[in-house]
Amino acid sequence: ASNIADSLPEVDFVGPCNMCPFMKKITLEKILWSLHTMSEPIEVDPKVAEGARQAVQKMIDLSQKLGI
Repeated sequence: ASNIADSLPEVDFVGPCNMCPFMKKITLEKILWSLHTMSEPIEVDPKVAEGARQAVQKMIDLSQKLGI
């Protein structure tokens, strides 16, 4: 399957109630290509970036606490 959740059935992904149709177009292959090429600029509002940074840090802290 092309969806990340389909590719990783052992992972319990939690998504929003109404998933954006564009989210379904994201694949591991496309993420890898994007990271390798760094060809498309991404601009994020600083306030949104800070909130996202805090959320990611919480996930990292939790995974380290759980030993994942």
